[in-house]
Amino acid sequence: MFNQQNANVIAESLYNSNSNLISSQRVPFEELSCKFYRSSEIIDRKPQVGVTLSPATVVEGSGIPLVYSFNLSEPAPKGGLQLKFLVGDTDGGEDDASAVGFESQSSNIKDISFAVENGSAFFLVGIAEGAENASFAVGAYEDNVAEGSETVVFSLVDNKNSYTIDTKNSFVIATIKDAESVISPTPKTIDFDESWSFKIDDYAIEHQGKAVIDIDVSYDYIDGIGVPDPLQYPDFVPISNYVKNFLVNYPNETDFWEILNKNLVKSLLTEPIPTPYGIDYKLADVLDSLTVKIDVESGSSNINIPRSSTVTGRPQETT
Repeated sequence: MFNQQNANVIAESLYNSNSNLISSQRVPFEELSCKFYRSSEIIDRKPQVGVTLSPATVVEGSGIPLVYSFNLSEPAPKGGLQLKFLVGDTDGGEDDASAVGFESQSSNIKDISFAVENGSAFFLVGIAEGAENASFAVGAYEDNVAEGSETVVFSLVDNKNSYTIDTKNSFVIATIKDAESVISPTPKTIDFDESWSFKIDDYAIEHQGKAVIDIDVSYDYIDGIGVPDPLQYPDFVPISNYVKNFLVNYPNETDFWEILNKNLVKSLLTEPIPTPYGIDYKLADVLDSLTVKIDVESGSSNINIPRSSTVTGRPQETT
């Protein structure tokens, strides 16, 4: 959630909104120091710092930010005070936070940066000179990733012995929840594109003389086939037998292979296919298309050239 790029964006967005407030607080602070403390006491006094958070839980994309508040027992010294926080983030450092749009809810922030020391991540928050309290607001935008609730822990640690830590308010825990659209996504449907194929190899046939052919039969099923009745899927064995019987009984053995093939496809899609199951298949009712490829082997009909015919038929609604 928090990284260097994120920190730079936050710092830049807060700089302009706080610049006037920073300059206006320098004079009261200096007057207060001179009025109440001896110079030696001013040098030795260090502010005690505590941190609070409200709200502690936000939802991605809700428009409600996490507002971190910093409370100092003494005004921040000249030049400001840099607070150092150890960061623990279950999101693995993914950047899904932004201060943009929430500048009005941030105050007395001088600068913000991010650092890594010995493998640990630290967030550095600069408090404006003279300020006794400060805050910055960070919103979580919707990243459209289902990642579960993200927990971010900010623990105040020492920074060059420049302040003491209020042990009762030394850390805060923020929780960022996924947006509802990610938690409960719209159910998705699945479209199936189903097909089937089989092959008859080295089939000898008396056509244009003696020939040996390979036959590939493939077909695409209609959408929704087999639901709810799985017996809508035709058994390919009766279809294979129909093809063989068609070729054996083909009436005109001098037809071009292209004509024979086209007549075969037409017959498969328009004629009932006998089965041993007490029913006849009507392939046009369950197929979007049917393709037959006939490869005529070299030497067939005394022609030493292999050749091939491919025909695809698509059932059409009649009007």
